Amino acid sequence: MKLTIKWENPILSDIDILEIQESDLDDFYVNAPDVDKANLFFVFLATAQYYLDGGKKEEAAHLNYLIAYYLFTALTPPASDVLAKYYIKQAITLNPLPQYLEEAAFIENGN
Repeated sequence: MKLTIKWENPILSDIDILEIQESDLDDFYVNAPDVDKANLFFVFLATAQYYLDGGKKEEAAHLNYLIAYYLFTALTPPASDVLAKYYIKQAITLNPLPQYLEEAAFIENGN
């Protein structure tokens, strides 16, 4: 899936959130302009809140998982492990999938 940032509608409501995979984030990070690499984080935050407010916990959980992955693996800003731990815990609280638990263990090892 090709991720794009739409400034006129930054909430990712027109795609199936559950279809976004780690490889989509990796591809985005490699190909996007630098400013969009950071902006994707904020688009995911806003979209996660949108779905959570709408009662769609599964989608919100997946977005929190993707946020954790993106922070820890691609962006790696200062304290990426601290931030990623927070978001992966949010994902697990909303929907404790084995995939999310595995990512939590991976993040726990640090980067």
